[in-house]
Amino acid sequence: LALMWRYLAPRGARKRVGPTTTNIAPASALEMGESRRSRLSIASDAEEPSCCARSRLHMIASSSWVSDKRTWLALATLCSIIGCASWQLAEQEVARQGALVSGVQAIAEQHAAELARHVRTSISSTFALGALARALGDNITQSVFDIVASSIIDKYGGVSVLQLAPAGVVEMIHPLTDDHRGALGHSLLVDPARRGGAIATIEGYPERQAVVVGPLRLIQGGVAIIARHPVFATHAPKRMAPEPWVHPTTGENHTVSCAEEECSFEGPRADDGSRQFFWGFSVMLATTDELLSRAGGLALLAENQPALEGSPRLAYQLRAASPHPSLNASEGEYARGVFAHSPSAPPVLDLKRAGGVTALIELDELGIQWELTVAPEDGWPDVSASFGLELGLIATFMSAGAAILALLAVRGVRGAHERRHEAAAQAMATELERQRLEAAAVARSRLIRTVMHDLRSPLLSCMSIARSLRALAAARRGAHTASADFSDATIASTAPNAAEAAGGQQHPGGGGGGGG
Repeated sequence: LALMWRYLAPRGARKRVGPTTTNIAPASALEMGESRRSRLSIASDAEEPSCCARSRLHMIASSSWVSDKRTWLALATLCSIIGCASWQLAEQEVARQGALVSGVQAIAEQHAAELARHVRTSISSTFALGALARALGDNITQSVFDIVASSIIDKYGGVSVLQLAPAGVVEMIHPLTDDHRGALGHSLLVDPARRGGAIATIEGYPERQAVVVGPLRLIQGGVAIIARHPVFATHAPKRMAPEPWVHPTTGENHTVSCAEEECSFEGPRADDGSRQFFWGFSVMLATTDELLSRAGGLALLAENQPALEGSPRLAYQLRAASPHPSLNASEGEYARGVFAHSPSAPPVLDLKRAGGVTALIELDELGIQWELTVAPEDGWPDVSASFGLELGLIATFMSAGAAILALLAVRGVRGAHERRHEAAAQAMATELERQRLEAAAVARSRLIRTVMHDLRSPLLSCMSIARSLRALAAARRGAHTASADFSDATIASTAPNAAEAAGGQQHPGGGGGGGG
Protein backbone atom coordinates (compact mmCIF):
# COMPACT_ATOMS: atom_id res chain seq x y z
CA LEU A 1 0.00 0.00 0.00
CA ALA A 2 2.80 2.38 0.85
CA LEU A 3 4.49 1.76 -2.54
CA MET A 4 1.21 2.16 -4.38
CA TRP A 5 0.45 5.37 -2.53
CA ARG A 6 3.97 6.63 -3.13
CA TYR A 7 3.81 6.18 -6.90
CA LEU A 8 0.16 6.90 -7.52
CA ALA A 9 -0.65 9.73 -5.14
CA PRO A 10 0.12 13.31 -6.27
CA ARG A 11 3.20 14.95 -4.84
CA GLY A 12 1.20 17.32 -2.68
CA ALA A 13 -0.65 14.43 -1.13
CA ARG A 14 2.46 12.41 -0.22
CA LYS A 15 2.22 13.36 3.37
CA ARG A 16 1.47 10.83 6.04
CA VAL A 17 -1.99 11.16 7.45
CA GLY A 18 -2.06 10.38 11.19
CA PRO A 19 -4.56 8.08 12.79
CA THR A 20 -7.91 9.41 13.87
CA THR A 21 -8.95 8.71 17.46
CA THR A 22 -12.63 8.20 17.92
CA ASN A 23 -14.60 7.79 21.13
CA ILE A 24 -16.41 4.55 20.72
CA ALA A 25 -18.37 2.33 23.05
CA PRO A 26 -16.74 -0.65 24.78
CA ALA A 27 -16.24 -3.59 22.52
CA SER A 28 -18.26 -5.94 24.71
CA ALA A 29 -20.49 -5.84 27.77
CA LEU A 30 -18.34 -8.60 29.32
CA GLU A 31 -15.28 -6.31 29.34
CA MET A 32 -15.00 -5.54 33.05
CA GLY A 33 -12.43 -4.37 35.57
CA GLU A 34 -10.37 -2.26 33.07
CA SER A 35 -10.09 1.49 32.92
CA ARG A 36 -11.64 3.76 30.28
CA ARG A 37 -8.18 4.54 28.92
CA SER A 38 -7.53 0.88 28.22
CA ARG A 39 -10.82 0.55 26.38
CA LEU A 40 -10.15 3.67 24.29
CA SER A 41 -6.66 2.41 23.49
CA ILE A 42 -8.08 -0.87 22.29
CA ALA A 43 -10.66 0.93 20.14
CA SER A 44 -8.05 3.32 18.72
CA ASP A 45 -5.73 0.47 17.78
CA ALA A 46 -8.56 -1.23 16.00
CA GLU A 47 -9.70 1.97 14.21
CA GLU A 48 -6.33 3.40 13.07
CA PRO A 49 -5.65 1.11 10.07
CA SER A 50 -9.13 1.77 8.73
CA CYS A 51 -8.71 5.56 8.83
CA CYS A 52 -5.26 5.46 7.18
CA ALA A 53 -6.50 3.09 4.51
CA ARG A 54 -9.48 5.28 3.70
CA SER A 55 -7.22 8.36 3.44
CA ARG A 56 -4.79 6.60 1.12
CA LEU A 57 -7.60 5.19 -0.95
CA HIS A 58 -8.90 8.73 -1.40
CA MET A 59 -5.40 9.86 -2.46
CA ILE A 60 -5.12 7.07 -5.02
CA ALA A 61 -8.56 7.81 -6.41
CA SER A 62 -7.74 11.52 -6.68
CA SER A 63 -4.60 10.90 -8.81
CA SER A 64 -5.71 11.61 -12.41
CA TRP A 65 -4.52 9.76 -15.50
CA VAL A 66 -3.27 13.11 -16.80
CA SER A 67 -0.38 12.94 -14.35
CA ASP A 68 0.65 9.57 -15.68
CA LYS A 69 4.03 9.53 -17.44
CA ARG A 70 2.70 7.42 -20.30
CA THR A 71 0.19 10.11 -21.17
CA TRP A 72 2.91 12.71 -21.57
CA LEU A 73 5.08 10.18 -23.40
CA ALA A 74 2.25 9.63 -25.88
CA LEU A 75 1.80 13.39 -26.29
CA ALA A 76 5.54 13.84 -26.76
CA THR A 77 5.48 11.08 -29.38
CA LEU A 78 2.62 12.78 -31.18
CA CYS A 79 4.41 16.12 -31.11
CA SER A 80 7.55 14.45 -32.42
CA ILE A 81 5.63 12.81 -35.26
CA ILE A 82 3.93 16.09 -36.14
CA GLY A 83 7.26 17.91 -35.98
CA CYS A 84 8.96 15.32 -38.18
CA ALA A 85 6.09 15.43 -40.67
CA SER A 86 6.21 19.23 -40.75
CA TRP A 87 9.98 19.18 -41.17
CA GLN A 88 9.70 16.59 -43.93
CA LEU A 89 7.02 18.64 -45.67
CA ALA A 90 9.17 21.77 -45.38
CA GLU A 91 12.18 19.92 -46.75
CA GLN A 92 10.11 18.60 -49.63
CA GLU A 93 8.85 22.10 -50.32
CA VAL A 94 12.41 23.46 -50.30
CA ALA A 95 13.44 20.65 -52.64
CA ARG A 96 10.44 21.40 -54.83
CA GLN A 97 11.34 25.08 -54.97
CA GLY A 98 14.90 24.11 -55.77
CA ALA A 99 13.65 21.81 -58.50
CA LEU A 100 11.57 24.69 -59.91
CA VAL A 101 14.62 26.97 -59.96
CA SER A 102 16.71 24.20 -61.52
CA GLY A 103 14.00 23.58 -64.08
CA VAL A 104 13.85 27.24 -65.03
CA GLN A 105 17.65 27.31 -65.19
CA ALA A 106 17.66 24.28 -67.47
CA ILE A 107 15.04 25.86 -69.73
CA ALA A 108 17.04 29.09 -69.86
CA GLU A 109 20.25 27.26 -70.73
CA GLN A 110 18.45 25.21 -73.35
CA HIS A 111 17.05 28.29 -75.05
CA ALA A 112 20.39 30.09 -74.71
CA ALA A 113 22.15 27.22 -76.46
CA GLU A 114 19.48 27.19 -79.15
CA LEU A 115 19.79 30.94 -79.66
CA ALA A 116 23.58 30.72 -79.83
CA ARG A 117 23.31 28.05 -82.49
CA HIS A 118 20.96 30.17 -84.59
CA VAL A 119 23.12 33.26 -84.18
CA ARG A 120 26.18 31.32 -85.31
CA THR A 121 24.22 29.95 -88.28
CA SER A 122 22.96 33.40 -89.27
CA ILE A 123 26.42 34.94 -89.07
CA SER A 124 27.90 32.13 -91.14
CA SER A 125 25.88 33.50 -94.04
CA THR A 126 28.63 36.10 -94.43
CA PHE A 127 31.09 33.25 -95.05
CA ALA A 128 28.99 32.00 -97.96
CA LEU A 129 28.71 35.49 -99.39
CA GLY A 130 32.46 35.99 -98.91
CA ALA A 131 33.15 32.79 -100.83
CA LEU A 132 31.10 34.21 -103.71
CA ALA A 133 33.11 37.45 -103.62
CA ARG A 134 36.37 35.53 -103.43
CA ALA A 135 35.42 33.55 -106.51
CA LEU A 136 33.94 36.28 -108.70
CA GLY A 137 35.48 39.43 -107.33
CA ASP A 138 34.50 42.51 -109.29
CA ASN A 139 32.53 40.40 -111.76
CA ILE A 140 29.59 40.13 -109.37
CA THR A 141 26.57 41.91 -110.76
CA GLN A 142 23.54 43.14 -108.84
CA SER A 143 21.31 40.49 -110.35
CA VAL A 144 23.68 37.68 -109.42
CA PHE A 145 24.08 39.12 -105.96
CA ASP A 146 20.31 39.32 -105.45
CA ILE A 147 19.83 35.69 -106.47
CA VAL A 148 22.61 34.42 -104.23
CA ALA A 149 21.68 36.66 -101.30
CA SER A 150 18.02 35.63 -101.50
CA SER A 151 18.98 31.97 -101.49
CA ILE A 152 21.30 32.48 -98.54
CA ILE A 153 18.64 34.33 -96.53
CA ASP A 154 16.10 31.60 -97.17
CA LYS A 155 18.52 28.84 -96.30
CA TYR A 156 20.20 30.29 -93.23
CA GLY A 157 17.31 32.18 -91.77
CA GLY A 158 17.46 34.91 -89.17
CA VAL A 159 19.09 37.25 -91.68
CA SER A 160 17.47 40.57 -92.51
CA VAL A 161 19.93 42.16 -94.95
CA LEU A 162 23.07 41.06 -96.83
CA GLN A 163 25.60 43.58 -98.15
CA LEU A 164 28.80 43.54 -100.18
CA ALA A 165 31.34 46.30 -99.55
CA PRO A 166 34.31 46.11 -101.99
CA ALA A 167 37.22 48.18 -100.61
CA GLY A 168 35.03 48.87 -97.59
CA VAL A 169 32.31 50.75 -99.53
CA VAL A 170 28.79 49.32 -99.48
CA GLU A 171 27.72 48.81 -103.10
CA MET A 172 25.19 45.97 -103.05
CA ILE A 173 22.28 45.41 -100.63
CA HIS A 174 19.61 42.76 -100.60
CA PRO A 175 16.78 43.34 -100.08
CA LEU A 176 17.13 46.96 -101.11
CA THR A 177 14.37 48.74 -99.24
CA ASP A 178 13.91 52.38 -98.42
CA ASP A 179 15.14 51.76 -94.89
CA HIS A 180 18.45 50.37 -96.14
CA ARG A 181 18.93 52.47 -99.28
CA GLY A 182 20.73 55.13 -97.25
CA ALA A 183 23.57 52.68 -96.55
CA LEU A 184 24.63 52.61 -100.21
CA GLY A 185 28.02 54.24 -100.66
CA HIS A 186 28.83 54.10 -96.96
CA SER A 187 32.64 53.90 -96.68
CA LEU A 188 33.47 51.84 -93.60
CA LEU A 189 37.20 52.62 -93.81
CA VAL A 190 36.62 56.40 -94.11
CA ASP A 191 33.74 57.01 -91.71
CA PRO A 192 35.41 57.96 -88.41
CA ALA A 193 32.72 56.10 -86.45
CA ARG A 194 33.35 52.87 -88.35
CA ARG A 195 37.04 53.00 -89.41
CA GLY A 196 38.47 51.71 -86.12
CA GLY A 197 36.11 48.73 -86.00
CA ALA A 198 36.62 47.94 -89.67
CA ILE A 199 40.42 47.88 -89.37
CA ALA A 200 40.16 45.75 -86.21
CA THR A 201 37.98 43.29 -88.12
CA ILE A 202 40.57 43.07 -90.92
CA GLU A 203 43.49 42.64 -88.57
CA GLY A 204 41.64 40.07 -86.42
CA TYR A 205 41.31 37.63 -89.29
CA PRO A 206 41.68 34.61 -89.34
CA GLU A 207 41.49 34.22 -85.55
CA ARG A 208 38.09 35.84 -85.80
CA GLN A 209 36.26 34.90 -88.93
CA ALA A 210 33.76 37.69 -88.35
CA VAL A 211 33.22 40.51 -85.92
CA VAL A 212 29.77 41.29 -84.57
CA VAL A 213 28.82 44.84 -83.70
CA GLY A 214 25.86 45.37 -81.46
CA PRO A 215 23.17 44.84 -80.71
CA LEU A 216 22.73 48.50 -81.49
CA ARG A 217 19.87 50.83 -82.30
CA LEU A 218 19.27 51.45 -85.99
CA ILE A 219 18.57 54.90 -87.39
CA GLN A 220 15.44 53.60 -89.09
CA GLY A 221 14.33 52.07 -85.80
CA GLY A 222 14.69 48.76 -84.12
CA VAL A 223 17.70 46.86 -82.82
CA ALA A 224 20.02 44.73 -84.89
CA ILE A 225 23.39 43.06 -84.92
CA ILE A 226 25.87 43.68 -87.73
CA ALA A 227 28.41 41.00 -88.64
CA ARG A 228 31.34 41.86 -90.90
CA HIS A 229 33.44 39.18 -92.52
CA PRO A 230 36.70 40.36 -94.18
CA VAL A 231 37.23 38.86 -97.64
CA PHE A 232 40.77 38.20 -98.84
CA ALA A 233 41.42 37.23 -102.42
CA THR A 234 44.33 36.75 -104.75
CA HIS A 235 42.80 39.14 -107.30
CA ALA A 236 42.48 41.94 -104.74
CA PRO A 237 44.82 44.95 -105.17
CA LYS A 238 47.79 45.13 -102.85
CA ARG A 239 47.17 48.74 -101.89
CA MET A 240 43.80 50.37 -101.33
CA ALA A 241 43.05 54.01 -102.00
CA PRO A 242 39.83 54.91 -100.14
CA GLU A 243 37.72 57.53 -101.84
CA PRO A 244 36.43 60.56 -99.89
CA TRP A 245 33.06 60.03 -98.22
CA VAL A 246 30.36 62.59 -97.43
CA HIS A 247 28.19 61.98 -94.40
CA PRO A 248 24.59 61.77 -95.67
CA THR A 249 23.13 63.54 -92.65
CA THR A 250 25.62 66.24 -91.75
CA GLY A 251 27.12 66.67 -95.25
CA GLU A 252 30.62 66.60 -93.76
CA ASN A 253 33.36 65.41 -96.12
CA HIS A 254 35.71 62.72 -94.78
CA THR A 255 38.95 61.58 -96.39
CA VAL A 256 41.75 59.24 -95.44
CA SER A 257 45.32 59.75 -96.59
CA CYS A 258 47.37 56.71 -95.75
CA ALA A 259 50.86 55.56 -96.45
CA GLU A 260 51.69 52.40 -98.31
CA GLU A 261 51.83 50.23 -95.26
CA GLU A 262 48.64 51.74 -93.78
CA CYS A 263 46.43 51.00 -96.76
CA SER A 264 47.67 47.52 -97.55
CA PHE A 265 46.16 44.58 -95.72
CA GLU A 266 47.61 41.19 -96.49
CA GLY A 267 45.73 38.12 -95.39
CA PRO A 268 46.55 34.44 -95.11
CA ARG A 269 47.93 32.72 -98.18
CA ALA A 270 45.71 30.76 -100.51
CA ASP A 271 45.74 27.00 -100.72
CA ASP A 272 48.24 27.17 -103.59
CA GLY A 273 50.52 29.43 -101.55
CA SER A 274 49.78 32.64 -103.41
CA ARG A 275 49.40 35.89 -101.52
CA GLN A 276 45.96 37.30 -100.71
CA PHE A 277 45.01 40.86 -99.93
CA PHE A 278 41.95 42.51 -98.49
CA TRP A 279 39.18 42.80 -101.05
CA GLY A 280 36.26 44.07 -98.96
CA PHE A 281 33.54 43.02 -96.51
CA SER A 282 30.56 40.74 -96.67
CA VAL A 283 28.10 42.21 -94.20
CA MET A 284 25.07 40.67 -92.53
CA LEU A 285 22.45 42.68 -90.67
CA ALA A 286 19.93 40.81 -88.53
CA THR A 287 17.30 42.53 -86.47
CA THR A 288 16.71 40.99 -83.10
CA ASP A 289 13.09 40.36 -84.02
CA GLU A 290 14.11 38.42 -87.12
CA LEU A 291 16.84 36.56 -85.27
CA LEU A 292 14.61 35.56 -82.35
CA SER A 293 11.69 34.64 -84.60
CA ARG A 294 14.01 32.33 -86.51
CA ALA A 295 15.21 30.81 -83.27
CA GLY A 296 11.63 30.57 -82.09
CA GLY A 297 12.63 29.34 -78.67
CA LEU A 298 12.26 32.56 -76.70
CA ALA A 299 8.66 32.94 -77.81
CA LEU A 300 7.95 29.62 -76.11
CA LEU A 301 9.16 31.03 -72.80
CA ALA A 302 6.12 33.27 -72.58
CA GLU A 303 3.83 30.25 -72.85
CA ASN A 304 2.92 27.76 -70.16
CA GLN A 305 5.71 25.39 -69.24
CA PRO A 306 4.20 21.93 -68.66
CA ALA A 307 7.61 20.56 -67.70
CA LEU A 308 7.55 22.72 -64.56
CA GLU A 309 5.26 22.22 -61.60
CA GLY A 310 2.24 24.45 -61.94
CA SER A 311 3.02 25.08 -65.64
CA PRO A 312 4.06 28.72 -65.06
CA ARG A 313 4.51 31.30 -67.77
CA LEU A 314 8.05 32.64 -67.93
CA ALA A 315 9.33 36.14 -68.51
CA TYR A 316 12.72 36.78 -70.09
CA GLN A 317 15.19 39.52 -70.85
CA LEU A 318 18.09 39.35 -73.29
CA ARG A 319 20.89 41.85 -72.77
CA ALA A 320 24.46 42.41 -73.88
CA ALA A 321 27.15 42.00 -71.28
CA SER A 322 28.94 45.05 -72.75
CA PRO A 323 26.08 47.14 -74.16
CA HIS A 324 26.57 49.34 -77.20
CA PRO A 325 26.44 53.07 -76.31
CA SER A 326 23.09 53.34 -78.04
CA LEU A 327 21.65 50.78 -75.60
CA ASN A 328 23.43 51.83 -72.44
CA ALA A 329 20.75 54.19 -71.16
CA SER A 330 19.63 53.98 -67.55
CA GLU A 331 15.98 54.02 -68.50
CA GLY A 332 13.78 53.78 -71.53
CA GLU A 333 12.94 51.07 -74.00
CA TYR A 334 16.48 49.67 -74.14
CA ALA A 335 17.71 50.42 -70.62
CA ARG A 336 20.68 48.54 -69.20
CA GLY A 337 21.51 47.00 -72.58
CA VAL A 338 18.28 44.97 -72.80
CA PHE A 339 17.58 44.49 -76.50
CA ALA A 340 14.89 41.78 -76.32
CA HIS A 341 12.33 40.96 -73.67
CA SER A 342 8.94 39.42 -73.11
CA PRO A 343 5.91 41.72 -72.72
CA SER A 344 5.74 41.06 -68.99
CA ALA A 345 9.40 41.96 -68.36
CA PRO A 346 10.13 45.48 -69.66
CA PRO A 347 13.72 46.74 -69.46
CA VAL A 348 12.90 49.02 -66.52
CA LEU A 349 12.37 45.84 -64.49
CA ASP A 350 15.64 44.33 -63.37
CA LEU A 351 14.65 40.71 -63.75
CA LYS A 352 18.00 39.54 -62.44
CA ARG A 353 17.54 41.35 -59.16
CA ALA A 354 14.02 39.96 -58.97
CA GLY A 355 15.51 36.48 -58.59
CA GLY A 356 15.70 35.48 -62.22
CA VAL A 357 18.18 32.84 -63.33
CA THR A 358 20.78 33.73 -65.94
CA ALA A 359 22.16 31.70 -68.83
CA LEU A 360 25.17 33.00 -70.76
CA ILE A 361 25.43 33.09 -74.55
CA GLU A 362 29.14 33.22 -75.28
CA LEU A 363 30.54 33.07 -78.80
CA ASP A 364 34.15 34.04 -78.30
CA GLU A 365 35.05 33.58 -81.96
CA LEU A 366 32.45 36.25 -82.80
CA GLY A 367 32.94 38.49 -79.77
CA ILE A 368 29.42 37.88 -78.46
CA GLN A 369 28.59 37.82 -74.77
CA TRP A 370 24.90 37.99 -73.98
CA GLU A 371 22.86 37.20 -70.90
CA LEU A 372 19.46 35.51 -70.97
CA THR A 373 17.59 36.08 -67.70
CA VAL A 374 14.43 34.08 -67.04
CA ALA A 375 11.95 34.09 -64.15
CA PRO A 376 8.31 33.10 -63.64
CA GLU A 377 5.99 35.77 -64.98
CA ASP A 378 4.09 36.03 -61.68
CA GLY A 379 7.22 35.79 -59.58
CA TRP A 380 8.61 32.85 -57.70
CA PRO A 381 5.81 31.19 -55.70
CA ASP A 382 6.11 31.14 -51.93
CA VAL A 383 4.84 27.57 -51.93
CA SER A 384 4.16 25.09 -54.67
CA ALA A 385 0.70 24.45 -56.03
CA SER A 386 0.46 21.08 -54.30
CA PHE A 387 1.69 22.35 -50.94
CA GLY A 388 -1.78 23.26 -49.68
CA LEU A 389 -3.20 19.88 -50.66
CA GLU A 390 -0.30 18.00 -49.09
CA LEU A 391 -0.51 20.10 -45.96
CA GLY A 392 -4.24 19.45 -45.72
CA LEU A 393 -3.79 15.71 -46.20
CA ILE A 394 -0.97 15.56 -43.66
CA ALA A 395 -2.97 17.63 -41.19
CA THR A 396 -6.02 15.38 -41.68
CA PHE A 397 -4.12 12.14 -41.30
CA MET A 398 -2.06 13.49 -38.43
CA SER A 399 -5.17 14.72 -36.65
CA ALA A 400 -6.89 11.39 -37.12
CA GLY A 401 -3.80 9.51 -36.04
CA ALA A 402 -3.30 11.83 -33.09
CA ALA A 403 -6.91 11.41 -32.03
CA ILE A 404 -6.73 7.62 -32.33
CA LEU A 405 -3.37 7.43 -30.56
CA ALA A 406 -4.52 9.81 -27.86
CA LEU A 407 -7.74 7.82 -27.40
CA LEU A 408 -5.82 4.57 -27.16
CA ALA A 409 -3.30 6.09 -24.79
CA VAL A 410 -5.99 7.61 -22.60
CA ARG A 411 -8.01 4.44 -22.57
CA GLY A 412 -4.93 2.38 -21.80
CA VAL A 413 -3.81 4.70 -19.04
CA ARG A 414 -7.27 4.99 -17.59
CA GLY A 415 -7.74 1.24 -17.78
CA ALA A 416 -4.40 0.68 -16.07
CA HIS A 417 -5.31 3.18 -13.39
CA GLU A 418 -8.72 1.64 -12.91
CA ARG A 419 -7.22 -1.83 -12.60
CA ARG A 420 -4.61 -0.44 -10.25
CA HIS A 421 -7.29 1.27 -8.21
CA GLU A 422 -9.40 -1.89 -8.11
CA ALA A 423 -6.41 -3.95 -7.06
CA ALA A 424 -5.52 -1.34 -4.46
CA ALA A 425 -9.11 -1.22 -3.20
CA GLN A 426 -9.26 -5.01 -3.02
CA ALA A 427 -5.91 -5.15 -1.26
CA MET A 428 -7.08 -2.47 1.13
CA ALA A 429 -10.34 -4.35 1.79
CA THR A 430 -8.33 -7.48 2.49
CA GLU A 431 -5.97 -5.55 4.71
CA LEU A 432 -8.88 -3.91 6.54
CA GLU A 433 -10.52 -7.29 7.09
CA ARG A 434 -7.25 -8.73 8.34
CA GLN A 435 -6.74 -5.78 10.66
CA ARG A 436 -10.34 -6.05 11.85
CA LEU A 437 -9.87 -9.73 12.63
CA GLU A 438 -6.58 -9.03 14.36
CA ALA A 439 -8.17 -6.26 16.39
CA ALA A 440 -11.07 -8.55 17.29
CA ALA A 441 -8.64 -11.29 18.32
CA VAL A 442 -6.66 -8.82 20.41
CA ALA A 443 -9.84 -7.55 22.05
CA ARG A 444 -11.03 -11.08 22.63
CA SER A 445 -7.74 -12.13 24.18
CA ARG A 446 -7.70 -9.06 26.40
CA LEU A 447 -11.31 -9.75 27.40
CA ILE A 448 -10.48 -13.31 28.23
CA ARG A 449 -7.46 -12.25 30.30
CA THR A 450 -9.57 -9.66 32.13
CA VAL A 451 -12.39 -12.10 32.81
CA MET A 452 -9.98 -14.76 33.96
CA HIS A 453 -8.27 -12.25 36.24
CA ASP A 454 -11.57 -11.09 37.73
CA LEU A 455 -12.90 -14.65 38.28
CA ARG A 456 -9.72 -16.12 39.70
CA SER A 457 -10.32 -15.12 43.37
CA PRO A 458 -13.93 -16.34 43.53
CA LEU A 459 -12.92 -19.54 41.84
CA LEU A 460 -10.05 -20.02 44.25
CA SER A 461 -12.46 -19.40 47.14
CA CYS A 462 -14.89 -21.83 45.64
CA MET A 463 -12.14 -24.33 45.19
CA SER A 464 -11.03 -23.84 48.79
CA ILE A 465 -14.57 -24.20 50.07
CA ALA A 466 -15.01 -27.25 47.90
CA ARG A 467 -11.85 -28.75 49.28
CA SER A 468 -13.03 -27.94 52.86
CA LEU A 469 -16.41 -29.46 52.18
CA ARG A 470 -14.79 -32.50 50.69
CA ALA A 471 -12.53 -32.81 53.78
CA LEU A 472 -15.48 -32.36 56.14
CA ALA A 473 -17.49 -34.91 54.30
CA ALA A 474 -14.58 -37.28 54.39
CA ALA A 475 -14.18 -36.71 58.12
CA ARG A 476 -17.82 -37.31 58.70
CA ARG A 477 -17.73 -40.52 56.75
CA GLY A 478 -14.70 -41.68 58.79
CA ALA A 479 -16.41 -40.95 62.09
CA HIS A 480 -19.55 -42.81 61.12
CA THR A 481 -17.48 -45.80 60.09
CA ALA A 482 -15.64 -45.89 63.37
CA SER A 483 -18.89 -45.71 65.37
CA ALA A 484 -20.33 -48.57 63.43
CA ASP A 485 -17.30 -50.71 63.98
CA PHE A 486 -17.46 -49.98 67.69
CA SER A 487 -21.11 -50.95 67.90
CA ASP A 488 -20.49 -54.20 66.11
CA ALA A 489 -17.67 -55.08 68.42
CA THR A 490 -19.81 -54.37 71.54
CA ILE A 491 -22.62 -56.48 70.27
CA ALA A 492 -20.35 -59.32 69.47
CA SER A 493 -18.88 -59.31 72.93
CA THR A 494 -22.22 -59.17 74.78
CA ALA A 495 -24.12 -61.70 72.68
CA PRO A 496 -22.85 -64.88 74.46
CA ASN A 497 -23.63 -63.53 77.81
CA ALA A 498 -27.18 -62.70 76.80
CA ALA A 499 -27.70 -66.08 75.36
CA GLU A 500 -26.56 -67.62 78.38
CA ALA A 501 -28.87 -65.45 80.45
CA ALA A 502 -31.88 -66.17 78.39
CA GLY A 503 -31.31 -69.85 78.74
CA GLY A 504 -32.81 -70.66 75.54
CA GLN A 505 -36.01 -68.59 76.16
CA GLN A 506 -37.69 -66.67 73.41
CA HIS A 507 -37.51 -62.86 74.09
CA PRO A 508 -40.45 -60.95 72.49
CA GLY A 509 -38.45 -57.75 71.77
CA GLY A 510 -35.36 -59.48 70.59
CA GLY A 511 -35.93 -58.44 66.99
CA GLY A 512 -36.00 -54.67 67.84
CA GLY A 513 -32.46 -54.72 69.23
CA GLY A 514 -31.23 -55.70 65.86
CA GLY A 515 -33.26 -52.91 64.33
CA GLY A 516 -31.75 -50.41 66.77
